[in-house]
Amino acid sequence: MNSYATAFIAPTLYQSYGSLPYVLPNFDLKPEANASHELDFSFGKKDRTFVVNASVFRRKEKDVFVYNWDNRKFLNVESNKVKGVELGVQYHFNEKVNVGGNFSFNENENQEMTLRQPKQRINSFVELLPLKGSKINLSYTY
Repeated sequence: MNSYATAFIAPTLYQSYGSLPYVLPNFDLKPEANASHELDFSFGKKDRTFVVNASVFRRKEKDVFVYNWDNRKFLNVESNKVKGVELGVQYHFNEKVNVGGNFSFNENENQEMTLRQPKQRINSFVELLPLKGSKINLSYTY
């Protein structure tokens, strides 16, 4: 599957007005905008008990919100480009137990963006369905 999307993200009240004394207000924040292109592949069994996914993406961002630790407020970063890959797998053992996980890798062109966003991430989960209408999820992120 191939997709293209755009987004407009207005600053939150927290980003604009702050939360004294930790985050100072910044009334000059501009809205963030981005455009992304993604290519997805998925294959597995027809009954979806086993599925493997792979995605490749590229995103152009403008006026991205970044928290600046030196002056304790959110600022806009003029532009950033992100590219990445995500690989995932999901397996249904039976009607009551599902497991899965994924690995993602993303690379930011602008180094200011890497402070709060890891380059690599691994997620895993176990989903238990013990009774009708109930669900227990255990997840781990590295």
